[in-house]
Amino acid sequence: MIKNDKVSFRCVVKEDIDVLLNWENDPANWRFSEIPAFYSKDSMRQFIESTHDLFLNNQIRYMIIANEDLVGCIDLFDFDPFHLRAGVGILIDSRFRRKGYAKESLKLLQNYVFEELQLKQIYSKINNSNEASLALFKACGFELSGTFKSWINNNGLYEDMQFLQSFSPSDCSE
Repeated sequence: MIKNDKVSFRCVVKEDIDVLLNWENDPANWRFSEIPAFYSKDSMRQFIESTHDLFLNNQIRYMIIANEDLVGCIDLFDFDPFHLRAGVGILIDSRFRRKGYAKESLKLLQNYVFEELQLKQIYSKINNSNEASLALFKACGFELSGTFKSWINNNGLYEDMQFLQSFSPSDCSE
């Protein structure tokens, strides 16, 4: 199990289906996704029952646990074992936001990927309007590397997306 003093990660299990469907099918979350899509219960069941192996699938989702509550999920995706890099995405359930769980989870993930998986870098692409996520990633040592101009269609208005990278274990500031 991957854990620190405040949060732990576990693999997705079949009992997570309803919460995952709620998160994935919430239009409020779609505006921060590059691929907004509706997921059926059957497609989510197939995802849950699939092999969760970063090296086989080039992606993995961990469920974030804090004080025995399921507070969110964090993903590694676009894993590239040759170039030793992966993308990172995080979602904290709206009931648990602004409690420090995102920062602790990102810190834990950074330490895990750099120390255990020996990755060279992780990255995230974040919409300009997602100020909370931009602040989170910057506070955890991610550096702004570039801007994708007019990258995301947000209800017919295109907005820029920031490309941020991290090259070392977390030094999340308070």
